[in-house]
Amino acid sequence: MLNVSTSTRTALDRFVASGNSQCCGLALHAHLLAALGRNWTAYIEDLTVALLEQDNKASYCSIDKSQDNHGFTVTYHDLQEMHMLQAKIDRASVALEDCVEIGRKSLSAVAAVLDVRCDVFAAYGVDTGVHAVFGSAVSSAGGVGESSGGGRGGCLEPWGGDSKTDETELLMVGSCSSTLRFRDVVIKTPRVDEEAEITQENAKATRIEANVYSILGEHERVARCLYISPTRDMVMLEFYPNGNLKGYAAARATPPYHLRKWARQMIEGVGYVHSKGVRHSDLRLDQWLLDSETNARLSDFNASGYDECSRLDLPGEKALGIEGPSHFLPRDPCADNSVRSDLFALGSALYELEHGSAPYAGVDDEAIAKRYELQCFPSVSTMMLGQVISGANDWIELLRTVRPIISARFPLESAQEITNTVLHGGRKIFSILVMLDQVDRIEHFIKRDQLQARDIDSLLPVTKIDLRTTLKDDYIADQFYLSQWEFCAPVFTRKTIPRIFDRHCLDHPNIWSLLACYTHNDQHNIISPYISQGTLRKYLQQETRTTVHPSETFHLVAGLASAVWAMHEFVFGSDHQAHKGHHDDLRPDNVIFDGSRLILADFGLSSLKASPENSKTTFKGRQGFYQPPECADLGHPYKEHGATRASDIFAFGCMIADIIVHLAKGPAGVKEFEEARTFHRQPITFHLFHEGNRANDAVAAFLERTATEFGSPVFGDIVQLVVTMLDLDPKKRPLARHATTKLYDITIAAFVEQCTPLFVSLKSSPHAVIEHARFLSWRRSFDASYYFTLPRPTTATAMLESIFDTLRQMKQALDDVDLALAGDCRTFLDIRRMNTELINSLPEPRRAAAESQLSTILLKMISSSPNDIVYDSLRTAFGDSSIARLAAAKRQILKVEGDIGSVAEIRCRVLPNSSGLRLRDRENVGPFRLARVYDGSNDVGRLVLEEVIKYQDRYRLKRLLPRLSKLTELLAGPNLPPELRVLPFYGLHDNAKTSSVGLLYDLGEVHQGVPSSPELKSLHQLLSNEDKTHLPNLETRYSLASGLAEALAALHDVEWYHKDLTCHSVLFLPSSDRQPHWKTSPYLIGFHHSRQTRDDFSEGPLAASQDRKRERYHHPDYLSKENGQFRGFRPEFDYYSLGILLVEVACWSTIDAIMSSNAKEDNRTFARSVVEERLDELKFSMGLTYAGVVEECLTGIKKSRVVAEGVPTDAQTNLAVKETITGPLKSLLSRVQEANSSSTPMQKRKADDEGARPVSKRLQL
Repeated sequence: MLNVSTSTRTALDRFVASGNSQCCGLALHAHLLAALGRNWTAYIEDLTVALLEQDNKASYCSIDKSQDNHGFTVTYHDLQEMHMLQAKIDRASVALEDCVEIGRKSLSAVAAVLDVRCDVFAAYGVDTGVHAVFGSAVSSAGGVGESSGGGRGGCLEPWGGDSKTDETELLMVGSCSSTLRFRDVVIKTPRVDEEAEITQENAKATRIEANVYSILGEHERVARCLYISPTRDMVMLEFYPNGNLKGYAAARATPPYHLRKWARQMIEGVGYVHSKGVRHSDLRLDQWLLDSETNARLSDFNASGYDECSRLDLPGEKALGIEGPSHFLPRDPCADNSVRSDLFALGSALYELEHGSAPYAGVDDEAIAKRYELQCFPSVSTMMLGQVISGANDWIELLRTVRPIISARFPLESAQEITNTVLHGGRKIFSILVMLDQVDRIEHFIKRDQLQARDIDSLLPVTKIDLRTTLKDDYIADQFYLSQWEFCAPVFTRKTIPRIFDRHCLDHPNIWSLLACYTHNDQHNIISPYISQGTLRKYLQQETRTTVHPSETFHLVAGLASAVWAMHEFVFGSDHQAHKGHHDDLRPDNVIFDGSRLILADFGLSSLKASPENSKTTFKGRQGFYQPPECADLGHPYKEHGATRASDIFAFGCMIADIIVHLAKGPAGVKEFEEARTFHRQPITFHLFHEGNRANDAVAAFLERTATEFGSPVFGDIVQLVVTMLDLDPKKRPLARHATTKLYDITIAAFVEQCTPLFVSLKSSPHAVIEHARFLSWRRSFDASYYFTLPRPTTATAMLESIFDTLRQMKQALDDVDLALAGDCRTFLDIRRMNTELINSLPEPRRAAAESQLSTILLKMISSSPNDIVYDSLRTAFGDSSIARLAAAKRQILKVEGDIGSVAEIRCRVLPNSSGLRLRDRENVGPFRLARVYDGSNDVGRLVLEEVIKYQDRYRLKRLLPRLSKLTELLAGPNLPPELRVLPFYGLHDNAKTSSVGLLYDLGEVHQGVPSSPELKSLHQLLSNEDKTHLPNLETRYSLASGLAEALAALHDVEWYHKDLTCHSVLFLPSSDRQPHWKTSPYLIGFHHSRQTRDDFSEGPLAASQDRKRERYHHPDYLSKENGQFRGFRPEFDYYSLGILLVEVACWSTIDAIMSSNAKEDNRTFARSVVEERLDELKFSMGLTYAGVVEECLTGIKKSRVVAEGVPTDAQTNLAVKETITGPLKSLLSRVQEANSSSTPMQKRKADDEGARPVSKRLQL
């Protein structure tokens, strides 16, 4: 049993392969006992070695005198240790013999003996069984052996975590059980918790699961149970390598027929479980496993309940658990689960299967529960499985009834297809044939209608002639004709009338839903909900505006726009392409107002065409004042032309114009607007929004005047959109998708406009300032266009409606804040939660952008006083995060106050020439000097890097001292932010003889190489290296570019300019493993000319660089003078320098070498040449994103498209940098890293080889 007998091992393998549950169980126990025996053997060996060491020690010593002999000292305590070791060896030997003996006994004997040895579990009052042999379970309960005290520092008891064999794999530790895989089986055992009560509950859950598998037996729709322990605390199941259905479907494109198959199998499994008196009680998509033939099998019954089972002498059990919020049927949570609650959860799981996510995914649990209580469920009318989800209970009963009848009459290969046809719209014809005992003739109806995309029941009623042609038997046809009238009573259904929009757009909240329809006397009749508020025309005639704030009106318009988009890009189902549709009669009479929504209705003139076709159709002349110019000639004779989707856009623009005029001026304003549009074409007076072949100038003028009077920037934005939609050229009008995107963006801006003054009114509270900054970071990162890249308008609308709900709650929560309690962080818990919801609603890239922009917004919102209490609240709110660290650095700078008389007064370590501290062994590293500080304590000294700041006279020194003081506060702070990529600061070197001050950086903390030869290298040295055989690969260059951009942005966030960013200012330290320098992280140095952003003392660029060759890194505007004076420094100048650096990194050469042919050009011409001659090369070698970032740096940073109210003006540039420079570079780097991480080791080696080739060779390849 201890791996000494290969024949025994072979026999065990044969037992496992046999499939017999008893043999499998016996083999499993034997394997585990063998592993335990191996642990006991190793334990005995460790104890024996420890005992020998103690024995050797004693042989050299005199016990009574306790004297020192051969380096050993022995006492009576050592003798006791030796006796203890011997006793442990004896006990371990007995245990080893027990293992071998147990392995030879029967399964019952194994379980019985191991029950005695489970002392760890017994300590928690749990009567467990064979699962105690799992080391992971015991170690999780604290079952690690005691230290032996021997010479080897103690031995691990065999019950510890090392007892798990290499063949076992821990799959999951759930709330109730631990799941392990052993070869081709899965073993579930109770999870042991520190609290005995929880452990007992977990054991009960495992016992219930074992009982359920005993009740169910073996079935093709249930996971196969191989073995249950006698004590029912261990269940062994078959292992299914395809995993669960949720993960399998999410990882690959799933064709519709697979979804239908799995849906049927899920229903069959639940139906079988219910037929055995079992309620699963936790149905969700990941509870179904897929076997080797991808058939769905239901599993995980540890929360289930079941009825009394007399066959197994089992009393009934209530369910232990309940479903998650998205699968939970509203009911008393303390009551037992029922078949109905299971079916509700089954419907949610089917929704999850087709939709790809649970119902109301992304909505918090409380909101889901509230919606369910109000009977507000996700619409499923357009889903392929919609009918099944809506009536899962009926479907189970139908399946039980229909399937046996069909299976008895048709071959297996066709029975399933016929069953599906009957269940999906063939029940009436099937029922008639059952009455006539002619079920086998259903194939005739299926074959007749197989090319039609409709249900076979839609054929009813069928004429006698058609029946005789179809059934080929006049008698049966006549009987069918007489019987069909019992099933053709006027039953209302959604599928009688073949109206495309009425049938398929029903789930859109802004399209009038279809309750039922029927045909009578060849006339189609539609039944829809009654809405008492009336049409949009009635709304525009009301004197009192129904909405409280303009944002609600804009929300009405945005929802209606989403409905128009849903029509224009119409999708039948998940496996169909979009079609071109348009309403063709958009006017106030065809839009209904229900108090909270504008609902599109009346599709009588609508049309639908396949995508390859042109959307142009015949104009029907019904749009009144909203008639588009291209649809008819206004002259004599009147002549109509075709209408397209662009015609809908024009009419919708007219509608929006009337709505916003009503918002601003009421019904009188709408009438005034109508009169302003008046023009005459004899003998007719028109009030159209155009004048035939030219624009009606009165429209734009009236709207712009109204926007000015209204005074809101958001109102002006919507006016600009309307003017675009009313363009005479249909091709210049926006698509419905783009108009909807813009309207939703305007609506969001209006909601933000509401909340911003409320945040500002609470600015005395630090918690309000923090939450305001989070809110603004979300606003700037929100991009409505993302949601409208989704394939279905209904999906985008649902996600955006959830955001609007959160914004309304935010506004209410801000209104409810008590100013007296504003200092308490608990007052803002709800607002913090809503901000978190808003940020989490962003897609991943935009979420990262929000986090990045938050630091800029927050640091700019904090006042310039270091005593601002917001600083103290930041670490509580964000912990040790980048925001907190940068805020602490900014605060350090602000603490510097008053005049500084000399270098010695600066609060940092200062090395004057007269002190005992000396700088020696200086060695130049580019423009900097490597030196050692000697204080007399040792001969080695402290390794430092010095950069020198020269001053010509005492006046300049006096102006320089405050800047130096602030710089040292930044660099010498106790928690220097790593985001700044700055070397640890050592102190200042005051050298009055040479009129200079040296900034000293401590290399002792960061340099791990040989102190005597550190081999520091600047980026300039690496770029100037003529050996081009080893160059950094693409990922390394992206990483370097992103790191430099992030460091510069962080420096600007703490309100500090670098002012001399060149390739000399980027330093690389050698790594301990002798990797190339460019594989290490870069450091920023060269702060000799840097200053605080609010410091107005500027020396000009030439005095700073002191080297005319480095002028190429400075912006031409900075190098030129205005009225004989240098321009003040701006942040764009630093980013121009960064752009030159990025060009160098991309080409891996200095800018002088790259632009050698332009060496004689002046600075402005040179800057223009870099853009014109090098950007195209960068697009080819580094990609469009990288080239775009370089262009942004060199040509000027474009301010953001969103200027959120409340964001400080001086933060706009920094935010634009995050959006256009650091964000794209970080995204580019992450995409490359993700691609590389998914490569095989061979591909990675090949990529490294490619990266090591010279540039010319790579381009050639």
